[in-house]
Amino acid sequence: MTASAGAWYRVGTVNVTKNNQTVTGVATNWQNDVIAIAVGDIFTLDAKTWYEVTAVASDTSITLDRGFEGATGAGQSYAIVRNTSGTILTRIAGQVSVQFNQKQLFLDELRAWLNSTNASEELTDSHGLKRSIKTPHQMIDDSEQAASTARSEWNAARDAVETRAQTAYREAVEAASSGKNTVKYDAQGNPNVMVWIPKFNSEDVNQAIIDRHGVDLQLGTGVFPAFIKNRCANAWVLVCKIHC
Repeated sequence: MTASAGAWYRVGTVNVTKNNQTVTGVATNWQNDVIAIAVGDIFTLDAKTWYEVTAVASDTSITLDRGFEGATGAGQSYAIVRNTSGTILTRIAGQVSVQFNQKQLFLDELRAWLNSTNASEELTDSHGLKRSIKTPHQMIDDSEQAASTARSEWNAARDAVETRAQTAYREAVEAASSGKNTVKYDAQGNPNVMVWIPKFNSEDVNQAIIDRHGVDLQLGTGVFPAFIKNRCANAWVLVCKIHC
């Protein structure tokens, strides 16, 4: 409910009935306002005809000193002039109270906002308007998510650059060796220049040794064992030429 600590009270609207002393308020706060409406205050609808308030029954009901002289109406704008309740000191006290209550409300809301695990909380500004503000908890979550996304994007970009560089180096080695050499990378990303060795038979090796050194190693016949894996003969093997 909006407070009104001034000499004139105009909060809400009223319903009046011709010749009836009771006035019904709509969205009024006559009894529990910072400075409550009191007996002796002055009521008017048109600033021409004035009535004395003789009783305040509730936040939404007052009694006039005589029956209402105008036409019956609902949702009417009105004013109550604080007569006995509207002294300077009382108004100052009321205004101080309003400011204090606003500050206390803000501190309570601020404490809840700081400690909240929700995505946002409402804070009341100096005009009494509530605004939804992202909480520190959510700010931290958002920053961590943004950092994680940035790290993932950086790693992906780095891997893409490394892959292109590795491919370019391999293709350069293969081109320079007419396809006889290639490059394999270990788990740490280090390049190793490898030589393609075509399949040969054990008897060919044995004969070459005899021809060169005159020694018969009796290596047998068939595909040389280095080319056999899982009982299958491979057409090539890779032998490391330059290890990094």
